[in-house]
Amino acid sequence: LQTFDGGDTWLPNPTINPDSFAFYDIEFPSKNVGYMVGGSTDGVTIFKTVDSGQSWSDISPVGTSVFYNASFLNRDTGFVSGLGSKIYKTFDGGENWEVILSSSLGGPYYRWIQFISVDTGYVCASHTGFDDALLLKTTDGGSNLDPAWPTIITLPPFNSNKNFQFFDAKFGYAGIANINKTETGGNSWIQLFLPNNSDSLSLYFLSRDTGFVAGNVGFASAIYKTFDGGNLWFQCETQYPDSQYYLNEIYFVDKDYGYAVGSFGVF
Repeated sequence: LQTFDGGDTWLPNPTINPDSFAFYDIEFPSKNVGYMVGGSTDGVTIFKTVDSGQSWSDISPVGTSVFYNASFLNRDTGFVSGLGSKIYKTFDGGENWEVILSSSLGGPYYRWIQFISVDTGYVCASHTGFDDALLLKTTDGGSNLDPAWPTIITLPPFNSNKNFQFFDAKFGYAGIANINKTETGGNSWIQLFLPNNSDSLSLYFLSRDTGFVAGNVGFASAIYKTFDGGNLWFQCETQYPDSQYYLNEIYFVDKDYGYAVGSFGVF
């Protein structure tokens, strides 16, 4: 779906058959250039637009399965991860793709991926999608296998939720259920505790200090915010504080304006 009026109306794109594709992530590194990743019945896994979504073209690598996530540094340089024990990168906007990780190292599920530079990147991996997740890191652009992708933390069983975020090669947050913070590039971690024994399902930080967590208290949804890097958390008022509206993803444009999406819609 796409909108041209700030979200008042949403329309399907006529160039893509919604019955044939399932998309899991979308990224726009510039106003006009964007990428969508997912899976389809005919093997198409990556679409690209150069006209702000008016039209999309297939730029899928040959023989790929399903991609769950994309991380683009600019309109030409990007990385994609998904099912099949492979991570791909491109330096020319998807005209050519190079495999930078092709092994069972933590896989075959590679869900969330984030590159903060051409060399330094992170990916969350799981053998089945239901067992513990491994957060892997590379500092050479994924040019080599293990130990170039060492595990820097083990997380509880993961799903499609965003469960880590880094600001540079040293400072970042990671966690499902519990939130952890590192200032050493993952060599050591500090556990952060949410109020009321709450569990975290998704996190989003605007800066090193200011961040938000979507989670739950028992069976009720909850959103928390911090202004000091997770030392203190404050519960935000929500429209359905006692409901089972699980929140799976959270995103903020600035410290005041944000979105949360869950089982029953967008908030």
